[in-house]
Amino acid sequence: MKKIFKDIGIIVLFGVLFVLIMDVWLRNQNSVYKAKLSGLEKEVEDIELLILGNSRAGYGINPTLFDQNAYNLANVSQSIYFDRRITEKYLDQMNNLKYVFLSIDYHTLYFSSQGRRDYWSYYAHDIKHPDRSYTMPTISPFLYGYSSKPSMAMLKRSVINNLSHNDSILDFDVENGINIEIPMQKGFITYENTDKDAFNKIAYEARAKYFNGKTVNSNEKEDVLKDLEDFIQLLKDKNIQPVLITSPCIKEFRDLLDEKIKAQNEKDIAYLVEKYGLPYFNYFNGEEYFEKDEFYNCDHLNLKGAEKFATLLNKKLKDFK
Repeated sequence: MKKIFKDIGIIVLFGVLFVLIMDVWLRNQNSVYKAKLSGLEKEVEDIELLILGNSRAGYGINPTLFDQNAYNLANVSQSIYFDRRITEKYLDQMNNLKYVFLSIDYHTLYFSSQGRRDYWSYYAHDIKHPDRSYTMPTISPFLYGYSSKPSMAMLKRSVINNLSHNDSILDFDVENGINIEIPMQKGFITYENTDKDAFNKIAYEARAKYFNGKTVNSNEKEDVLKDLEDFIQLLKDKNIQPVLITSPCIKEFRDLLDEKIKAQNEKDIAYLVEKYGLPYFNYFNGEEYFEKDEFYNCDHLNLKGAEKFATLLNKKLKDFK
């Protein structure tokens, strides 16, 4: 019996040690959030165009193709709440900032939390979402901040990077489809090719169901819109031009999105455009401008599409000026 308790004690001890080691290791690991912020800090005084939004803008707009010195600070599931507060931290240092792209996609006005990514963002940005507790994620990133799958993926990526001695490999975890051997440029990484398995009825319905659930069942609309308006006014007060943009999605996916939400989005955007005198670059109807091989899936562009989108937006911005 004593041996059993001893063996259990050894197992528990090793488990505790493993968690402690992982916590220390995770606190010192790079992430896409930290990498984007580090790049921003290096260029903060020279940035003329800041790109904000969720993954559609993050993966879909190549900042190297603008006439202005652009930086892509958009990120996966990043909401207006985080767009605003990350920007505010650096706004007084952005002496050359002239334009800010504000992404308004189908679901943008209906969510403020990024889910578990709230914690990942917190570790990099030190920005807290008001509806979350950060006590336990601060104590143990491994148990309460990162889930086990991203943690182990980060560990695997670190081992591969160290063994390969390849400085060009991204030293942080990324989504499937992104080439880790292509370095981040001005905050920009993207899908390299096309996920052919994502272009079918089942895939469209699954993604539409997710986004419809995120919008139809949301009670945040009023607060998010108010936060966005305050952000727009803050930028205008500093003589920075906010620009609303909507990223492309393919028709088969768009047709499955809730019609009332789409109609309300049009009204809300028209209201913002009129009240604040904003330009609006709308590419929601993706097939009018993009081929399917320029998409990674039904609502994200790939490397080829991101180059075209940036070129189109750059021309729109020149025409607006």
